[in-house]
Amino acid sequence: MAVKKMDIKRFVADIMERMQIKNKLRNFSAKEKEAYLISIVDTIFLFIETDRKSMQNYLNLVYNYKGNNTNIRYINGNIAMKIKDALNLKERGTCRNPESIIIQTYTRFAEK
Repeated sequence: MAVKKMDIKRFVADIMERMQIKNKLRNFSAKEKEAYLISIVDTIFLFIETDRKSMQNYLNLVYNYKGNNTNIRYINGNIAMKIKDALNLKERGTCRNPESIIIQTYTRFAEK
């Protein structure tokens, strides 16, 4: 069974809820929020690495995707875009040295 984009959206929504990201953002100062959002993708992938349920779901997404694109790149890119959409963010460049071992690069985000 091919993984649908909706599956990725639900996956990201579940992680964001479990990490309480929206609650954290509400309680941050403007400066804290800016610093948090610029590396939000890396932060979420670090959470995936350390959380057994999230890693299991992530591996299922990668394994079950049957598209023409490289599974991991497609899934990782879509995870980043779902984060961007969920938090209404804009792109702010690329980081080429993430802390997460799952990703090689990630898009930095900021508030619109």
